[in-house]
Amino acid sequence: MKKRSVLMILLALLMVLVLVACGNGNDNGDDNGVENGVENGAEDPADDDEAAEEELPVMTMAEVAENDGLDGARAYVVVEGIVYDVTDSPRWVDGNHNGNQAGQDLTDEILGDSPHGRSVLDRFEPIGRIEE
Repeated sequence: MKKRSVLMILLALLMVLVLVACGNGNDNGDDNGVENGVENGAEDPADDDEAAEEELPVMTMAEVAENDGLDGARAYVVVEGIVYDVTDSPRWVDGNHNGNQAGQDLTDEILGDSPHGRSVLDRFEPIGRIEE
């Protein structure tokens, strides 16, 4: 009985090794025209982000300030020149989040003071940009 169990374990290990060896890994040094995760000749996704930001409507800080989340107004915040609408976030009740009021540039607070940093902004669609 013990011999059979050992044989089954060895057979299972052999199958795992075969599957790993036959995987889709590319260990022959040929990158198939891919460099840094981007096909040669293809555009870098970061370029798409920059192009998308340039297509955003230009807003003024006065327009952002009107959208402070108070008295039924939308709640807009600016981070690194991009305007985000945080109105529907349960963490921005009446445009306030941890003592920060919407309607202003919160770049220093988001990038410097907040524990989550810029990553939280991925939850919100950019709606505009501030022309500098």
